[in-house]
Amino acid sequence: MGNKISILRLRELLDYNVSTGVFIRKIPMGRHGCHKAGEVCGHITKRGYVFICVDKTKQMAHRLAWAYCYGVWPTGDLDHIDQNKSNNAIVNLREATRKQNMQNVTIHRHNTSGHKGVALHAWSGKWRAYIFNDRKQTHLGLYDTKEAAAQARKNAEIKYHSHRAA
Repeated sequence: MGNKISILRLRELLDYNVSTGVFIRKIPMGRHGCHKAGEVCGHITKRGYVFICVDKTKQMAHRLAWAYCYGVWPTGDLDHIDQNKSNNAIVNLREATRKQNMQNVTIHRHNTSGHKGVALHAWSGKWRAYIFNDRKQTHLGLYDTKEAAAQARKNAEIKYHSHRAA
């Protein structure tokens, strides 16, 4: 990613729809005007984030959205509340610490239970609940059902994950 552009320049070049999170070009840009005014900006990367090239700098769309709406660049992480990295609607973005942002991740692709922090305990045949907090895994117990383990995990999120509290 390149240097931050000025917020004034951002608003001069792009329109932002707060409901959809989509940026639209106000004026032609790019070499020989190859990007037309009125076009949707950006591309989605393999990791799911939208990047937009503005004044020859590559910018993350969710950070542009924050600056566009609030008039300041975010100082830390921005979290996509619904975990959809390409949903840059302003209501879906919140400032978060790195720890909070890491707590709001999607289910790992190798997960077989369908619930975060729940796995079948091979030795006992029961469902094991666990949670990571401060880079340490905390065992939450063994349960007869997957649903009971998932509920234990949800209860632990309230205790350990600060952005889930309240």
